[in-house]
Amino acid sequence: MKRVAIVLAIQLPAAAASILILLHFQLANLLEPSQEATDFAARAALGAITLLTISAPLTGAKGARWLAAVVAATLIVGFAPTIVDAVTRHATSVARQAEDRRVKAEFLSDLAARKQDVAARISAGRPYTPEEAFDFIWFLSQADLSYRGLPDYSGDAFALLQQALEGKIVDPNGRVQRGPWKTLSGAPLFLYFYEGRIRPAVRVNAIDVEDWKVLELLVVNGADLTIAEAVPLKQDLQKTPVRDESGRFMRLQ
Repeated sequence: MKRVAIVLAIQLPAAAASILILLHFQLANLLEPSQEATDFAARAALGAITLLTISAPLTGAKGARWLAAVVAATLIVGFAPTIVDAVTRHATSVARQAEDRRVKAEFLSDLAARKQDVAARISAGRPYTPEEAFDFIWFLSQADLSYRGLPDYSGDAFALLQQALEGKIVDPNGRVQRGPWKTLSGAPLFLYFYEGRIRPAVRVNAIDVEDWKVLELLVVNGADLTIAEAVPLKQDLQKTPVRDESGRFMRLQ
């Protein structure tokens, strides 16, 4: 009994310390999104601490080295969730970086192809169809990749749109017959973009700044604001844009 008491006197503090390590990790990450692997590691570690503590008297009877191994294992296992969390975060970070590289390379490749296409169309006097023009401006409106921690290519995108408008290969008044918003079929390109992309955001004060810039370029390059359907747009154009703290969204007032 005396030996058991000595073993427990050594093992119980080790178990308590390991449990405190687990609790500290859980509290430090209380507001973080739950990770399945980390949660499993925490439960497994608690179970392992319990089993090691229960088996300590039997293991300690085999000698001091065995007891030392149990105590060391008890202390180490408390760090299991921390280790799993670090490995998981690293793997997530590596995957995100790889995805960011893919997104950047894909966008730059598409942008280069668009530049060549614009130059070729202007040279040949071959304008986009309204549907092609919508696809073109939709692509350019996604040029700000800063939401992923990547560069903002809006400057290049807007310059390309301006070039296409001045080269008369994008007609702001071309009527879009096919696109993502079937209820807007037949609307002029500038109104199709405004009604489908911007006006819903006006109602919730969350207009994408890039979208608004695209619209402004369409308006100042020949959009026909005299048609009856353009009244809501003309009213919005008279309002003052106010950006939010992020700089990515704005409201009109």
